[in-house]
Order: sequence, then structure tokens, then C-alpha cells
Amino acid sequence: MMIQRIQSLYLLAAAILMGYFSQAKLGDISENISINIPDNTVLMIVTILAAVLFFISIFLFKNPKKQKSAVYASMVITLASIITGAIILCSGEVCGTPAVACSCPVIAFIAAMLAVKGIKRDEKIIRDSERIR
Repeated sequence: MMIQRIQSLYLLAAAILMGYFSQAKLGDISENISINIPDNTVLMIVTILAAVLFFISIFLFKNPKKQKSAVYASMVITLASIITGAIILCSGEVCGTPAVACSCPVIAFIAAMLAVKGIKRDEKIIRDSERIR
């Protein structure tokens, strides 16, 4: 059984950030033209999938290997959403100006890295306490 302290909060923050990003504005190409994420089906599906995986990984605390693998998969999907967003934003003849919401996947990725660090720390504590018995 895991201690499950701060990593749950990191994973919840990552899920919320990716959920918000799935409904946000990606950026502006010009003053009159903006790119919204719900208009791009592929990017919206990728971001929602990442948010769902982050949320599911919160409840996998009894099996740290599955939890870490779910977080790693979510991190890969988050990187895919960052790359897809950059491609969509710069796909025209003029590269658009990114919106503030474009920082959400980057912050979610950092939160996921911190969650993995917390999971590893808890695994070490459990291993050490079992060794003492």
C-alpha cells in the first residue's frame, strides 16, 4: 500500500490543466482569426485522453508500477498534444501567436514529473520499512 501524499495533488492539477486546455483557445493567427482547440478534433481528443489518464492514475495508488506506467503514458500524450498544438499553430504561411493557455500542457508535464518523483519516493519508503521488519 502506498502512502500517496503529494503526487495525488500533482496528478489532479495535471488533469485539470489538460481538461482546461482541451477547451481553450490555442492562439491567434491575425487580429480577426483565432484557433480554438475544440475546432481541431485531433488535438481535442489527445488533450482529453491525457486528462482522463492523469485522473485515472490518481486511483491506481495500490499498484505503483501501474500508476507510474499510466503517468508515463499520460506524459507521452501530453508531449504529443504540445507538438500537435505547435504544428497546428504554425501550419499556415504565418506562424500564429500562442495564447496563455498554451502553457497548460507544459505545466501539466512538470506536475507529472513531480508526481513520478513522489511515487518513487513513496516506493523507497515502503521498501525501507519492509526491510526493517
